[in-house]
Amino acid sequence: LKINPERIKILEELGFHWTATKTFEGHLADLIEFKNNFGHCNPTADYPTLRSWCYYMRRCYKDRMVNRETYEAAEAGIIGANGRIPKPK
Repeated sequence: LKINPERIKILEELGFHWTATKTFEGHLADLIEFKNNFGHCNPTADYPTLRSWCYYMRRCYKDRMVNRETYEAAEAGIIGANGRIPKPK
């Protein structure tokens, strides 16, 4: 996908951020808060950003594309992915 300079300028004038602003730890904190409030780690459509992040984490888990902090969060039962994953090398 290409974006022309005019559209870039419009987005930047609106205050659009080109890089992600939330870290793994930030999303994880949101998920912990969600779990504390609702008792599970399956955000509903009312929480689209958190829901998307959980989907991505589960996808990484399934595809074995996990790093140490993702592995540790899954092992702690925070992400709620099913099954076992190999420990990162």
